[in-house]
Amino acid sequence: TGGGGRRQGVAAHLWEGLGDVLQLRAQHDKALQAYQNAQAQLPHTDRIGQARLHRKVGPVMREQRRYAEALDACRRAETALGGHPGEDTSRWWDEWLEVQVERVWAHYWLAQWPEMDALLSSVEPVVQEYGGAASRARFLTASCLRHMRRHRYLVSDELLATARDALSASREWGDLEAITECHFEVGFLHLWRREFEAAEENLQIALKMAEACGVVWIRII
Repeated sequence: TGGGGRRQGVAAHLWEGLGDVLQLRAQHDKALQAYQNAQAQLPHTDRIGQARLHRKVGPVMREQRRYAEALDACRRAETALGGHPGEDTSRWWDEWLEVQVERVWAHYWLAQWPEMDALLSSVEPVVQEYGGAASRARFLTASCLRHMRRHRYLVSDELLATARDALSASREWGDLEAITECHFEVGFLHLWRREFEAAEENLQIALKMAEACGVVWIRII
C-alpha cells in the first residue's frame, strides 16, 4: 500500500508539472485534463495539494474567458484547504494567498474593482505576517491590477513604484515567469504614461524572457 501511495504521488506530481507546461504554452484544454489527472492521483487527505490543483484550474478558465468558472475553481480550492492551517502553517498560508490573488485576476477581467479591493484588504495583513518574496510579488502585482481598474488606467507615480516593487520582489523570489510578467507590467504602465522609451525597454525584456521560458500569452501580447 505504501509503495502504491508513493507511485500515485509521483504520478500526481508528473501530471501537475505537465499541466503547468501546457498552461504556459496556452494549450488550455490539455492543461485542464492534466490537472484533473493529477487530482485523481493525489490523496484527498493532501489538502494543500488538492487546493493547489483546483487553484491552477483558475488561470486555465480565465484564459478561456470563463471567469465564473475561474472563481468557482478558487472556491473549490478554498474548500479543499479547510478553515485552519493545521501543522503546515507556512505552506497553508502560501496557498491561501495564491487562491486570493487568482480571485483578484478573475475580478480584474470582470472589471469588478470593489471585489478586488475587498480581497486585497483581507490579503495584505497575511502577506505582512507570513509572506515571503513570492507572496509580496503576487500581492503587489494584484494591487497594480486593482489600481488600474479603479482609476481607469490613469498611471500615477505611486502605481509605477508599486509595479517596480513587484519586479524587485519577483527577482528576489527568482521565478522566471513572475519576473517576465512584472517586466511586462512595468512596460505596460510606462506605455499608458506615454513614456515610450522605458515602455519599449521593459517590453523587450519581457518578450525575450517569454521566448526563453515559453510564456506564450506575453509573446502574443
